[in-house]
Amino acid sequence: MTTRQGLMLGDWQSAPAGGGGTFAIFALGNGFITTNQYTFSGNAVITGTALQAAMTKSGAAAGNSTVGIFALAGSSGGIVSSSYTYSSGVTAAGQSLVTTLYTGSAAGNSTIGIFACGGYPFGSTATRSYPYAGGATSAGTALTTTDYEGASAGNSTVGIFALSNAGSTNILNSYAYSGSTVASTTTLSFYMTGGAAVGTSTVGIFAEGNSTTTTNTFTYSGATVAAATALSATTSSGAAAGNTTVGVFALGGGTPTSVYTYSGATVAGGTTLSSTFSGGAAASNGTTGVNM
Repeated sequence: MTTRQGLMLGDWQSAPAGGGGTFAIFALGNGFITTNQYTFSGNAVITGTALQAAMTKSGAAAGNSTVGIFALAGSSGGIVSSSYTYSSGVTAAGQSLVTTLYTGSAAGNSTIGIFACGGYPFGSTATRSYPYAGGATSAGTALTTTDYEGASAGNSTVGIFALSNAGSTNILNSYAYSGSTVASTTTLSFYMTGGAAVGTSTVGIFAEGNSTTTTNTFTYSGATVAAATALSATTSSGAAAGNTTVGVFALGGGTPTSVYTYSGATVAGGTTLSSTFSGGAAASNGTTGVNM
């Protein structure tokens, strides 16, 4: 078990008990255990608690208002996870994914996270279901197409997985949490490579990656896709997390972030992270209608 270190990059703000959609935890990847806490109000960044093992090979994260689950990828066969309790800033060893996760992604609701395992070099269709309340992970329903370097977002009933396969497809899959049914849905306008996604209960914002600023919106009701506001800088091997008001994108390949305000679809540069972000993952302490 590890506790928060307390090295400040901005004004210190403790995690509020029980969550509340106030901050996100970014695991920086790069083969390190480092995390940053990004507070949405004021865009303050501080160093978070170290993970239980290093995150490499592009990890993934999901969670609810109480805990974030970080699939560390690359570590000990790619099946290791680390839990991050928001109220105390304590990290601990999480459940084994059993199936190797490598350049995967994750989405979930208040009770479970669905991890798309990805895989190098050809990807995979495998998913794992992670119950936040405890107990072992279990096999999820397979995706319709192999996934590698994808991204995902969702609401309380469905996760939307951009399957990427290293930039060779623009296919989206919907994963209904009740019944664990998977189906193809509306395609993106681009082929994703190392992108990121975040959203609210009504819409997901998908960043293409591939060293571009391009984004799409996916509206859950009606499954419609449209061009969205460009990010403030290019993204590659990024990650994103947010609340009901904003989504924060760690752009990858450096320290910059980009803040996407859902109301008005405006984008601005955010506060820089403490060190380079590459192949990391992010989760927040709650978005109403998604995971709380």
